[in-house]
Amino acid sequence: MSTERPLRGRSGNRGLSLLAVLVAGGLLGGVLAPSLGLSLAGWAPGTAPAPEAQPAPAAPPGGTLPPAGPAPQAGAPGATRVLEREESAVIRVVQQARPAVVNINVRAQVATPFGLFPQQGQGSGVIVRSDGLILTNNHVIQGAQEITVTLLSGQTLRGRVLGADRFSDLAVVKVDSPTPLPAVELGNSSALQVGQVAIAIGNPFGLGSTVTVGVVSALNRSIQAGPDFVIENLIQTDAAINPGNSGGALLDSGGRLIGVNTAIIRDAQGIGFAIPVDYARAVMDQLVSAGRVVRPALGVEIRGEIDANTARAYRLPVDHGVVVVPQPGSPAERAGMRAQDIIVAVDGTRVATIGDLRRELFRKRPGDAVRVEVVRDGRRLTLTVTLTELRSERPGGVRA
Repeated sequence: MSTERPLRGRSGNRGLSLLAVLVAGGLLGGVLAPSLGLSLAGWAPGTAPAPEAQPAPAAPPGGTLPPAGPAPQAGAPGATRVLEREESAVIRVVQQARPAVVNINVRAQVATPFGLFPQQGQGSGVIVRSDGLILTNNHVIQGAQEITVTLLSGQTLRGRVLGADRFSDLAVVKVDSPTPLPAVELGNSSALQVGQVAIAIGNPFGLGSTVTVGVVSALNRSIQAGPDFVIENLIQTDAAINPGNSGGALLDSGGRLIGVNTAIIRDAQGIGFAIPVDYARAVMDQLVSAGRVVRPALGVEIRGEIDANTARAYRLPVDHGVVVVPQPGSPAERAGMRAQDIIVAVDGTRVATIGDLRRELFRKRPGDAVRVEVVRDGRRLTLTVTLTELRSERPGGVRA
């Protein structure tokens, strides 16, 4: 059983009224949903169709599509339809990347007032390294006691979690295979443009290896998944994403991974979200090397973002930035930061949103000294702050 609760989303400082669910076929009961503050789109064992093993499509000779012959007459028996350029691009992406997208099935024992009961869920994952390293969502595997990974060929492998991070909703699963596995190429999400093609591959409702096509609808979206949990800097796409797509691939027209599908808005038409691959790569590297994510921090409370409309309304001297209040005894306070300072840059890189600030800090390590440019009373100041480790961040992302 699932419940819904409203979400608030924003791009910059504009609020949206949203209603969303994370898109894993999640474990039922209290295993996953309470950790994220919202319910997952799950089903009981046996109510979803079992994923069918599909043979990987054979690549044409030389890796290209066959040349188009003369235009066939409409309705001619056996006529081969000429493929359009857009179709050819999608087919090449599917042939290239689909073998690297896997189905993930999880089992857990859920405590209820009547005892322990087995529950199961389904999601997706992306092989990012040929030795069996798989990137997926944290909410796909959280609480799982058994993980089964199914390849496109139908082969099943036992998976184990190398690390998971609830704040980014990312996790890394490892499988062992006697032969190298097909891996997707990682793209560059910082170069994305609104309107470019986006291709989603995943395991919706247990229907493994499903392909949908759309565009990048917007960038830098943030959704509040409950009263105390925010996922930031997301890619918005209208490529159809459904329960079970969580952890699956969002690809560009070159077959490169640009995002990890993570959330949808229920009752909406074509509004889904993916975690950008640049951020996912940084989280994954830490999970693989240390089993957890170390987040450096300035020691500030975040009070909001400044955009052009806010600047005009309040006659502010700057049209971008993040409003902060330093925590008592924090590195920011020791460096001279004051309440209502507006952070506009970190080490020379422009900061316009909370996502920008977090992204720049995430590139650093605790103990690093960073130059933070702030605007205060119409003046631009540069403060040197020695970062500390963020140890007590509440889900909801109100600190940095």
